[in-house]
Amino acid sequence: MATQTVEFRSPPSQTITAKLFAVGSDTQVASVSSTEATNRKGTYSAAYTDVAAGEYELIAFAGAVPVARWFVTLTLTTATFQARDKVTSELDSASRLAIWNTLTTETFTADSFGDLLIISDGTNGRAVKVTGANHIAADVHDCQADGLSGSTEITAINTFATRVTTGLVQDGAVYQFTANMLELAPAGGGGGGSGDATLAKQEEILAQLDVIQTKTDTIGSVGAITSLLAAAVLEPGTITSFPETLTIGDSYTEQNGREIQIPIVDTDGNPISSTGSLNFADASVTFTLQRSGETDSTRVITGTATFVDPPGTGTGAGAPYAVIELPASETAKGLKKYKYSGILTFTWAYAGTGTADDVMSFETDTVTFDS
Repeated sequence: MATQTVEFRSPPSQTITAKLFAVGSDTQVASVSSTEATNRKGTYSAAYTDVAAGEYELIAFAGAVPVARWFVTLTLTTATFQARDKVTSELDSASRLAIWNTLTTETFTADSFGDLLIISDGTNGRAVKVTGANHIAADVHDCQADGLSGSTEITAINTFATRVTTGLVQDGAVYQFTANMLELAPAGGGGGGSGDATLAKQEEILAQLDVIQTKTDTIGSVGAITSLLAAAVLEPGTITSFPETLTIGDSYTEQNGREIQIPIVDTDGNPISSTGSLNFADASVTFTLQRSGETDSTRVITGTATFVDPPGTGTGAGAPYAVIELPASETAKGLKKYKYSGILTFTWAYAGTGTADDVMSFETDTVTFDS
């Protein structure tokens, strides 16, 4: 017969009956009188005979009054078992250490926690971290020799490197393509000949580059992308290269780097800061965008315009220009696909002299709004 002795705590100096119940059940499995330890007051032992192995709920009764409740797991062997509080029970430090050490030495079932656990060497801590995007973030110290040689990406790179290097030949301190590498080039036979890259074509390209350079030299500032899009020509009073499309509700301001800068140039593309005796810096400047024949003043889009005459003369950052800003509240008035004209106006006031104001305006090509 197996005598299973259970030790548990209960109020001291009581006559205690220890009853076993199936966990979560009113079914009583066994009931015995308990004995209090002589020197460990409040510690009782109850001896059960041949109780089936399993987990039980032990309730200590002083008479008919339950005074303590514990849980105990029994095996069908003669031994002493310790009752425990199921809610707050925990492994002692020796048990925890034994379990942890086992994780690094045992063989585990495939895909189990033990099998997938990443163990550090204990020197640098856990240097591998799995991020929220399910990526591993780590500094790779070294790779095993040929550890990457079988990957598809590495194979493709090696293949590519081989194809390129076999098409190169060393020419002193530099490398050049072999004739075989260039045999299918447009001119054929390794360069030259009657392909697209003829001398005439090259000269045509260079001529176009000169035209482009001439255009860019008329632009007074390169501070922002949109500042390269427009230029006001004194005669015949037009603004060239103004953005063809503006976005409804977008903000074109210096704050977001999208202001529109309009250099003032003459018909030869030379920057100017005056016309006759009138200096642009002395004028008040306005800018509006509106449809032809617009009668609804609430649909007129009004921007702020400022004339800037940097110190010095010439092109580039030293050329005078007008800065146009269109806040989002104004572009929100734009109607999709309708045609608008932008008007940059300089006004010189002669109040009290009996002479009418002098006005000079420049107009853009068609501008449309889109969402």
